[in-house]
Amino acid sequence: MKNSASSRPNSHSPMRMAADELALIMVRCELMEEGEPFEISSVEGGVSSNVWYIRTRSGRDMIAKRPLARLNVEQEWLADQRRSNFECMFLRDVRACVPENVASVLAHDVESHTLFIEYFPTQAFFNWREEILAGRTHEEAGAGIGATLAKIHHYFAQNSDARERYDARDILQGTRIDPYFDAITKRHPKLSKKIDKLRSQTLKADSVVIHGDVSPKNILVAPNRQILLDAECACIGDPAFDPSFLLAQLLLKTLVVIEREKEIMAACQGFITSYFDGVIWEDKHSLEQRAIEYLGLFLLARIDGKVPVPYIRDDNIKALAREFGTNLLNLKDKKISDVLGSWSMMINEQYANLESFRISNT
Repeated sequence: MKNSASSRPNSHSPMRMAADELALIMVRCELMEEGEPFEISSVEGGVSSNVWYIRTRSGRDMIAKRPLARLNVEQEWLADQRRSNFECMFLRDVRACVPENVASVLAHDVESHTLFIEYFPTQAFFNWREEILAGRTHEEAGAGIGATLAKIHHYFAQNSDARERYDARDILQGTRIDPYFDAITKRHPKLSKKIDKLRSQTLKADSVVIHGDVSPKNILVAPNRQILLDAECACIGDPAFDPSFLLAQLLLKTLVVIEREKEIMAACQGFITSYFDGVIWEDKHSLEQRAIEYLGLFLLARIDGKVPVPYIRDDNIKALAREFGTNLLNLKDKKISDVLGSWSMMINEQYANLESFRISNT
C-alpha cells in the first residue's frame, strides 16, 4: 500500500498517522524539506519492527524502521526499543571492514527509535529466505556471507574500545535469552543443565560483537554480493553464536525445499569453510565446538521456542529436527562438517519418497 503524504487519506488510519509522524522526523533529521510530498508503503514480513519504504519528491529512496516494544508473535515477547541505538552503531562501525555488505545509515532519531537506512532496489537485491523457499538457493551466497561475518568478528576482536560500547546484555535478555534459551529450558527441562551452561556462556562472553540475527530473512542476495540487514540484536558476545544461528535456519529449510537439499547443504558448507578460514582471533577448534552446541539449541528453539518456524507443521518432521538438536547438545569433539553430513544422511533416509513428505510453505 502506498499513500502520498499530500493525498490526505483517512486522518485516523495507521498509515496516515505513521506518515505524519515520519514526515516530522525526516524534516528534523534533514532528510527532506518541510511540506515536501513523499510516498510511503509498509514493508511486510518482519515481527520485530515496523518498516516502511519511503520515496521523497526529490527522488530519494530510503527505508525507515522502528523496533516494536512487543513483537508480533503469538506468545508474549517484549524487547527494549533501545536496540535501534545498537543497530545504528553496528551498521556505522562495520562499514570500516565490510562497506559493501551492510546498508549505510542515513539518519537516526534517538527520541522516536527511528532508523533511516539505504534502500536496496528489489529488482536487483532479493531476500535470501524467500529465494530459498522458492527453490532458488543462491548457494554461492553461503561463502560470501561467511567471509563477511568473519571480517566483522575479527574487526571487533581487534577493537576493544568499540566492543565496550555494545554492552547490551539487558537487551539481549529480551531478544535472545528469553525466547530461545529460557523457552527451551521450560519446554525441555531435562536439557536445563546444558542450556544453562550455554546461557551463562552467552551472557559472559565479550570477545567480539555479534550480529545476533544472522538469518536468510536478514540477507539480501545479488550477483557477487550479499547485504546483511537487521542488526537490532547487536551485542558483545560469543562469535560462535552467529554462524550457528544461520546454520540452524538453513538446515531447517532443507525440510521444506527438499529437492534443493544438495544446493542448500553446499551453501552451508561454503559458509562454514569461508567463515572458519577467517577465524584468526581465537582457537578454531574451541569456537567450532561451541558452535555445534549453539546449533543444537537453535534447532530446538525454532521448533519449540517462542518463534517456531512457520513452514514446518508436520509433527514427524518436527520430531526429527528436535532429536537432532538434542543430540548436538551432547556431542563431543566433532567437526561441523561431520554434523552437516549427518543431517544430509538423515534427510536422505527419511525422505526416500519426497512427494509423500513434502511440507507446504504457504
